[in-house]
Amino acid sequence: MATTHEQLCLNPAFTEMWYYRRTFSFREHGRNFNVGDFVELCEYDSYSSSYTGRKLLVLVTYVTPSLVYCLKDDYIVFSFKIIKHLMK
Repeated sequence: MATTHEQLCLNPAFTEMWYYRRTFSFREHGRNFNVGDFVELCEYDSYSSSYTGRKLLVLVTYVTPSLVYCLKDDYIVFSFKIIKHLMK
């Protein structure tokens, strides 16, 4: 069964995702992301320490194990397909 994860996302990465120029994300592996899961990426402004209201609902299409590509042990990369752009 698919899980929906909520994650904050900083710029410039979020903007690149918003405009379909980036379709992957580096994340800590503790969330147990799986193909078929949904992730709600919430844009976070580190200067004002607040959420902007822009969100992306994405579907995880691929999860790369950390050991395969020499990432840190606790990190993975997942590819995704954008399902929906959300605004506050």
